[in-house]
Amino acid sequence: MNNLSVIKKRISNGARRSQSLILINHKVLCVLGAFARDIFNQITKLCSYVIISFLIFSCEIINPEEDIPAYIRIDTFQLETNTLEQGTNSHKITDVWLNIDGNFIGVFELPATFPVLAEGTHEVTIRAGIKVNGIAASRAIFPFYTHYIIDTNLTPEVILQLSPKVEYSDKTIFAWKEDFEAGLSLDTTSISDIPIIQSNSVFFEGNKAGAIIFYDNHTIFECKSHDAYELPKDNSKVFLELNYKNNNEFVIGVFANKLTQSIKLPIINIYPSGDKWNKIYIDLTYTTTSNPDAINFNIFIGAIKDENITKAEIYLDNIKLVHL
Repeated sequence: MNNLSVIKKRISNGARRSQSLILINHKVLCVLGAFARDIFNQITKLCSYVIISFLIFSCEIINPEEDIPAYIRIDTFQLETNTLEQGTNSHKITDVWLNIDGNFIGVFELPATFPVLAEGTHEVTIRAGIKVNGIAASRAIFPFYTHYIIDTNLTPEVILQLSPKVEYSDKTIFAWKEDFEAGLSLDTTSISDIPIIQSNSVFFEGNKAGAIIFYDNHTIFECKSHDAYELPKDNSKVFLELNYKNNNEFVIGVFANKLTQSIKLPIINIYPSGDKWNKIYIDLTYTTTSNPDAINFNIFIGAIKDENITKAEIYLDNIKLVHL
């Protein structure tokens, strides 16, 4: 056999072996491919389970099961007074300050229904809140009223209706009361060109009120309490309460009577209330504390007639000067 024949024979044998190897490799690859696909599918399923479990767990973290609150509703307060010693039970309590078991919950403007995350028997403490000087942004607990405290049962989703009753605390000192029913304890000053009188036609309650009425060319009014009062100057609370109805602005303040002079200190301007009676709590604490050398204080009320009003009228009732 010549060399050429040998070479051809070897090439032919090599080709047959290559075809066999290709067939074998193809079968192996098919088996491996099926195995790989199966592994891939198993991994995909496992990952899906993991992702779904993670999402469910994450939702539970983000949106945990919420507690169901109970509710308390308060429409208004009732003030109980000894009329002879404490005067009218008129009040303007605008807010409720709420504590549950001694823990502060919040301040709510009346009337209010508010949620409480508590169940079963709890101590509920309710304190009366006011707008100091009639200013909505200046809300505070009125320090002269008692707190309303009860042990009550709170039930989720159930509204508990409460009607708190408060009274003046035993620590309250009534330095001055004026209801205008029997004479006047206010004197006009030398700058006033009209007097303060008793009105038996316009009054808040009872039978009379104090009236300041500008007629004709009258332009200025000023009066002060007949008596001067020794008031605390150690930052103890001092307030003036009154009911009023007016179509002309007026001012309230104090005369701080010192050893050698009396200083007039305006505190607040009260704007027209229209045809409605209103009530205000005026904080005198800063003024009395800022004048430690004052011997005593007179309350004053003043007004200048609005030239755009033909008949300017100011009515006052139930003045109370209180302090601790």
